[in-house]
Amino acid sequence: MPLPCSAKRAEALLYNSIRKKPEDVTVSLGEESNPIFNGWVKDQKFRISLIIKQPQSFLPLVNGTITSTSKGCLVECKYSLFFSTQLFIAFWSIITAGLTILYTLVDYQPTHAIFAFTLGVGNYVIALSNFDLHFKRTQRHIQSVFNE
Repeated sequence: MPLPCSAKRAEALLYNSIRKKPEDVTVSLGEESNPIFNGWVKDQKFRISLIIKQPQSFLPLVNGTITSTSKGCLVECKYSLFFSTQLFIAFWSIITAGLTILYTLVDYQPTHAIFAFTLGVGNYVIALSNFDLHFKRTQRHIQSVFNE
């Protein structure tokens, strides 16, 4: 997303929206902020995720860079699932694909094969729709940080 401010200003805005560790707090009294994200920002790179109160398995992890341009800066964000969630999806995709193959080729039971395949596809669709829901929310929060 292109921004009209400098890269240093964009980095400062993002830094002020992140929950600080107690040993990292160097904010003066007039600059208290209400944190929106967990993560870090340094050297015009960042890795953040929304602060949540309840566990959200499909919350996006945002990796990004801030690049200076002649008219301001460019903030590039790459959204991904956390590694443990990727493992969860991969594990159940492999299990349901294996069951589908087993019930199709080895022990021919088409209803079991269709059921296993449907479970695998359903799991994947639910994961994608949940990720999309959290992606949009995270994107709105990132845009609100830079629109201040």
